[in-house]
Amino acid sequence: MNSGGLSFLFFIPGEDGRITPGSSLWDLPLAGNSSGFSKNVQVLDAAQGSDLTIGDYFTAARAFLENDHLLASSFFATAEKGGGDDAIQAVELFLEKHGAFYHPLRVKVLSETGRLASFVLNGAVSGPGLSLIKKEYQLLAGLENLGSIAYTPRVFAAGIQTLESPNPENASVGKGDVGFLLGEWFEGYREFHLSSRDGEEQIAVWASNGEVDYLSLERASLIYEQIAHILTVYYNVDTGEQISPWHHAAGDFVVNPLVQGLPVRLITVRGLSSLLEFDQDGAGPGDHVLPSLLFFFLNLTLRMQIDRMDGIGHTVFLGEQVLQATINGFLRGLDDKATPWGGEEGMEGLKEIFIEFMAGFSREQIEAVQTNLIEAWPVNASELSMANAHLKSHSACIHSFFKN
Repeated sequence: MNSGGLSFLFFIPGEDGRITPGSSLWDLPLAGNSSGFSKNVQVLDAAQGSDLTIGDYFTAARAFLENDHLLASSFFATAEKGGGDDAIQAVELFLEKHGAFYHPLRVKVLSETGRLASFVLNGAVSGPGLSLIKKEYQLLAGLENLGSIAYTPRVFAAGIQTLESPNPENASVGKGDVGFLLGEWFEGYREFHLSSRDGEEQIAVWASNGEVDYLSLERASLIYEQIAHILTVYYNVDTGEQISPWHHAAGDFVVNPLVQGLPVRLITVRGLSSLLEFDQDGAGPGDHVLPSLLFFFLNLTLRMQIDRMDGIGHTVFLGEQVLQATINGFLRGLDDKATPWGGEEGMEGLKEIFIEFMAGFSREQIEAVQTNLIEAWPVNASELSMANAHLKSHSACIHSFFKN
């Protein structure tokens, strides 16, 4: 298998035809701020300050994929079996959207015998994005090695691609660095957010070409149950370490709306940390398991409620139906902790122990703990205001659930 002499084609979903040097979109700013940029390419707090154009970005992506037979080895690892020395024939790159840290590309690879494989190529041009991309590669690789559960994408490579100066007479001044992370593309999975349709709140599931499917909140509760389950599965009971930060508005989770059960995947992991630090002096094994789990659970129930309308609009609080789904997913995750996984010992009966533990709290105590949690959140006026406005009713719902 080889990747020499490949045909590379570039696209923006929602735009007709290929994007080529000399076309109007090729020379537009990468951040997508021009009025001529496709309205179907999602812009969410796109990184500012870069002079790169869309054409520069496509050029850097191609150079990165051609390094050290990277694409060929990744294709061999993911494509359907068979074919022997099956050379790659063509590569298609689709600029899917602009995010707070990355500009994700979907990479479609076709071999000479017709085998297909798809990847995601996350690219970073801002300072925060460049700082994150290698860290995220290591985090995702670490989660991949934990066990057979596969809620996060496989990753294949990460690195920095330096764009050369467009002016040969001033070669010392380049266009800058672009960080890339090549990973698994979850085919059929889409971003989703709370939206309004005919005056009714529903969950909008977006395709990259701008098409939207709508789910009722009742049906979409399966999505939120799975998110809570995934985050609980990856929660380390022994250390309190958890996936954080994450946010619905950033599109961290994706769903496949065409498969029964609405399967969900987590496509980005920006950090693993514990909410609390306990004094270990005099502590016995397991002394901090329930207090740490309490903070994880209550923080999860609040965070799960907060989205932005259509992903980029005003902050919204999702309500009691999503809270019920969150609790169900969390408890299902605790059930999974009965089996050893990811270096943890099996913890038989943890769900029942936690339910009994929670039943001992009053509504006021639950509210007090959540007040402390909110005070430790990153400063975001709209989210803090939204959480505080719903704190009493939210705490009452949690208290009622465990009392009953």
